[in-house]
Amino acid sequence: MATGFHNFFGQYSNRAKEADVTFLPRVGPHFEQTAEFPTVVLEAGWDESSTQLRRDAHLWQMGSGIGCSIQLRNKFKLRILLEYTTNFIAVVGGRL
Repeated sequence: MATGFHNFFGQYSNRAKEADVTFLPRVGPHFEQTAEFPTVVLEAGWDESSTQLRRDAHLWQMGSGIGCSIQLRNKFKLRILLEYTTNFIAVVGGRL
């Protein structure tokens, strides 16, 4: 489950963001604390434009003071290809 972040720096201090997937490492001498920001963020982009995904990556990187060093963006596009064939006995088949 993704975690929401509300602790961005500078011009991003009033922003909140929740990624689709984050990797939030353990830090400290005995790895007992959680890092302030994730080091890896995945934004899937089902409902966002490519431009918005780039803005999100910039927010994660600059708003975290470069604490978030890897932002993975992927824009998914739903493409449905329908192909219909009719044979001699008027049976119609299709596939998605």
